[in-house]
Amino acid sequence: QESVRPWIGINIGDHERGVLIKSAIDGTPGARAGFKKGDIVLSIDGKKVTTPAELIKVVRAKGVGFEVKIQYLNSKKKKSETTLELEAMPGLTELAKKNLLNKSAPAIIGKALAGNDKKDYNLAKDKKVKIIEFWATWCAACMQAHPFMNEFAKANQKNISVLSISSEEVVKVKKYLKMAKKKNILSGSVIFINDKSEDITASYFVPALPTFIVLNKNNIVKHITVGVGSNLLEVFALAKKLTRKSF
Repeated sequence: QESVRPWIGINIGDHERGVLIKSAIDGTPGARAGFKKGDIVLSIDGKKVTTPAELIKVVRAKGVGFEVKIQYLNSKKKKSETTLELEAMPGLTELAKKNLLNKSAPAIIGKALAGNDKKDYNLAKDKKVKIIEFWATWCAACMQAHPFMNEFAKANQKNISVLSISSEEVVKVKKYLKMAKKKNILSGSVIFINDKSEDITASYFVPALPTFIVLNKNNIVKHITVGVGSNLLEVFALAKKLTRKSF
């Protein structure tokens, strides 16, 4: 069995000066330490970290329950230091389910890159059942899902909206959409929305790609899963069931 993995509870990215904190997840050591979007981690226990991979490697080498001293630049670029205790990393969907299941879904507002006639999309105004996919062009499983999502969206567009959200650069997503349309993988039935700021992705506690989330007509989160295959079939079945019920 795999040992329990320690974590800080922050979404991270690249930065020329260290490791960028994109967000701190509520209820985690990172949030309690006061990390904010825009902070930059410089070192952990005196060991310099310059990439997300390096930070993850250092944290995993410490173990659950250990205290670590983190030096970072805050959003005002002032050097700061904090000490926190590492906790066990929850399961892939555990955190998302704890924070979202059977609760009102976080807002989704953005211009559609495809679908919805390329107009602005606002979740609050959509009265259909919704399937939301979080994906990326580098995610092979996401690519495998898109033909099935397209066919499902086309067959059920009267009662179900299918959304696909990526935080990649717009130009990269548009290039993929152009290719997918040319190869008849997509036909405009799925609504593609860009989340470059990653605010939407963070608010849905996306644990891995692809993540699928099902909302009822009242935008209450009813299901969260990761991966394709039987998981995607379950998503489709539940969405169709929700069109016939108001729970």
